[in-house]
Amino acid sequence: MVEFSARQYLGEVLPTLIDPQAFRHLSKPAVVQFLIIDREDSNYSYRLSAQTVEVAAGVSEQADLTLAFYEEDLTAFSRGTLDTAKATKEGRLKLYGDEHLLTILAGALSG
Repeated sequence: MVEFSARQYLGEVLPTLIDPQAFRHLSKPAVVQFLIIDREDSNYSYRLSAQTVEVAAGVSEQADLTLAFYEEDLTAFSRGTLDTAKATKEGRLKLYGDEHLLTILAGALSG
């Protein structure tokens, strides 16, 4: 069994799954970041526009939306099995910023 790597998923896999065209209606690029609460070395931000997905390691001070959760929940997210409503209610998933971007991101990942 291959061990899940938050760094590899967020730094290499997730960016390839995001369809930048989902962000074509935005007037300016959006910055979405993923913070892994129990892993300091696995925080990534993405500058998203209709043309590109730019990835940066670390925490962005310019984030429009931040998703903060535990590595275990990121693993479930990566498999499409995370119950986001339950995780949010239980405080395992925290959202900060423009939640409308979460809807766009979800569409960008499902396409």
